[in-house]
Amino acid sequence: MIQTIALRISVLLALLSCAHIIYAQDALRFQTEVAELTANDKSLNKKDVILFTGSSSIRMWSSLQSDFPNYNIVNRGFGGSQASDLLHFIDQLILPYNPKKIFIYEGDNDLSVGKSPAQIVSTMDSVIAMIRQRVSRNVPIYLISAKPSISRWHLRRNT
Repeated sequence: MIQTIALRISVLLALLSCAHIIYAQDALRFQTEVAELTANDKSLNKKDVILFTGSSSIRMWSSLQSDFPNYNIVNRGFGGSQASDLLHFIDQLILPYNPKKIFIYEGDNDLSVGKSPAQIVSTMDSVIAMIRQRVSRNVPIYLISAKPSISRWHLRRNT
């Protein structure tokens, strides 16, 4: 019985670790940007990191460190990303920092290409499961709600 449960858990974890292959759309389009983001990581202070990641709303948050001056902030936002891209690059953008807290902003780019909220939630569930498995089961993860975007106002639902 215990061996069967352990086998099922192992299979589930193996599938989760490969989920980026299934969910990522041309994730390699961010390869250069991710490499540039992480290029100077050897000199980065990785003690008590508060990590922010996600799409351009995070990437373009230029005052992030000054907005939280008493914290060791690492910004790993990459513009135009979708939840599936974050899942694909999780090994480079989240796991190496052993963050104390993680803030994630994804969703509006997913919606703009026609992904359903259920698809986004499913992908984010995979991101969270991988963080829980490979960073810590207890690290707080904050999902920042997708905001209305003026450039995408035409996509809003008229109810």
